[in-house]
Amino acid sequence: MPHTMIVEALAQLGALASMGHGGSLGFLSSIKGAEFCGHASPGDCLDLEYTHIKARRGFIIGSGQAAVNGKVIVKVDEIMVYVESDNKQ
Repeated sequence: MPHTMIVEALAQLGALASMGHGGSLGFLSSIKGAEFCGHASPGDCLDLEYTHIKARRGFIIGSGQAAVNGKVIVKVDEIMVYVESDNKQ
């Protein structure tokens, strides 16, 4: 699995975890401090971990890592996601 797709998966996890059950859209805004130190092959189980740092004015900031068999293969110090609320009533 390409590293960029793993970073996108971490961003989606962060947006989903922060939004809850609301009908919103999340957009990956930026990443800082990304390290790639391994790879994921077909059949590997990819374990994603996301830590929420803060949220402000629609922006959610957190950090994340992805591991295969307990070995961290992708680590991102800061993932910023913009969440657009669905205010239709």
